[in-house]
Amino acid sequence: MWWLLLFIAKIAAGTGYGWFFTTLPNYEQYADTWRIFFESRQETQWLLHDPAGFLSDLFLPRYTRDAGVLGTQNSLLNDLKDVLMVKLAAVFNLLTGSRYYVNGVLYQFVTLWGQAALVRLWSSHYPARPWWLAFAGVVAIPSVLFWCSGFHRDGLILHAMGIAAWSFYQLLQKQGRTIPHFALLVVHMLLLFLLRTYLAVFFAAGMGLWWIWLRFPKVKWRITLAAASVGVLLFFTVGKILPGPHLPSVLSGRLHSFMQLSGPIQSLLPMKALEPTAIGFAKALPSAMNHTLVRPYVWELSKLTYVPAIVELLLFWVGVFMLLASIRRKKAEPLLGLEAGAFVVVILAYLIIGYTIPYLAAIIRYKAVLWPLLMPALLMRLNTQINEP
Repeated sequence: MWWLLLFIAKIAAGTGYGWFFTTLPNYEQYADTWRIFFESRQETQWLLHDPAGFLSDLFLPRYTRDAGVLGTQNSLLNDLKDVLMVKLAAVFNLLTGSRYYVNGVLYQFVTLWGQAALVRLWSSHYPARPWWLAFAGVVAIPSVLFWCSGFHRDGLILHAMGIAAWSFYQLLQKQGRTIPHFALLVVHMLLLFLLRTYLAVFFAAGMGLWWIWLRFPKVKWRITLAAASVGVLLFFTVGKILPGPHLPSVLSGRLHSFMQLSGPIQSLLPMKALEPTAIGFAKALPSAMNHTLVRPYVWELSKLTYVPAIVELLLFWVGVFMLLASIRRKKAEPLLGLEAGAFVVVILAYLIIGYTIPYLAAIIRYKAVLWPLLMPALLMRLNTQINEP
């Protein structure tokens, strides 16, 4: 019945999430979770009177010149991130009488299964370890519990990753009927693409590496290094030598767009404009990794909202150093394909976050959905090191 504990924890965290944002000034407009709710009440009336128009609005062109897949402004795909949440809240309103906190309970139930799938996935890969270690790594990380339980897209993103990963695992094992698992994989990868496009791309790369490690175990490291080299080369040459959008310029533009947004000044990080060249990205790399792997610093404990994030990072780095020590003693277990794939997703996403987001509070939130791909394996391996003589 651990899933019931997960459901209760998510309801409590989601309620706290909603209440927290009511303490901010003008929360009706500036707190996304409440703005989505207030906008959804009008959409509910639209759904009642014109359901066909309500649904077709998802795909109707909004701009004379659409910025396309990679655009941050004037882009239907970019707008869909919010539009989908408003539409979902509008449907929930029919069942709850337009009550925010009751909507939250329904949302926790919908997004519960992705996290449950991740718990089962990690437990399946470490059958000799206590199940609660997988549960703690997927659910009990403070930033995960807070940011992925509120009525916002983070919970749906984590759900999509969990179901996609579990479905892919079932396909790899060839257990049961493959068509339902394939359908679940496609639907949830599409959902992930609509909600956070770059994560869907990285998730596909991670699953590809997972498959390679299982299919070609003797040459897995060579293939991994070759794929990484080709990926870096393509990143800087597409749009210059090869046809397509110039990705370094896209990321540079994203940083500029984020800098134009109004955010908490105390959370603003000292970041310079990102030069869309290999040299520019190399110069910004230490700062990007510092923002995602080290900040907030321990001496920032005075800011109470940073305390959970600091504790998470401390736990993470203690675990990393212990694992490095075990590797030096040649006592570490071989790296699993699942772990290699998860690491690829996390490190690529961390780079995107570090390069493009100038607000520390936003970085903490964007990282939250990634902890369940990293922390369970770390906790499982730490358990082995602690229990070994």
